[in-house]
Amino acid sequence: MRTIVLVFILAGWYGAASAEDIHLRISPNPAVSKIELSIGNVASGALKIEIYSVLGTLLQTTDYVASAANIIVEMNVSNFPDGIYLVRISQNGNTTVKRLKVQHSE
Repeated sequence: MRTIVLVFILAGWYGAASAEDIHLRISPNPAVSKIELSIGNVASGALKIEIYSVLGTLLQTTDYVASAANIIVEMNVSNFPDGIYLVRISQNGNTTVKRLKVQHSE
């Protein structure tokens, strides 16, 4: 019997933590239909929000213009099937990634 092992490599997504790292909190997590992203330590200007499947498929991308160092962004995930996803925030070469679980029923 052949076993297939999937490895999801976050190439270039993780690096050494620094004072410039973007802070991200996702709530609720697990989510049913909407999530709130609390994003901190960002500069004023454009940032990119991306949601990936654990296999690396880009499912949703949002370009956002931050006007303050700490922002809150709401996103709809009601069309995502139950599962684990990765939320990636990037701005000016700084990136952070957090895990999101979508669970529509218990």
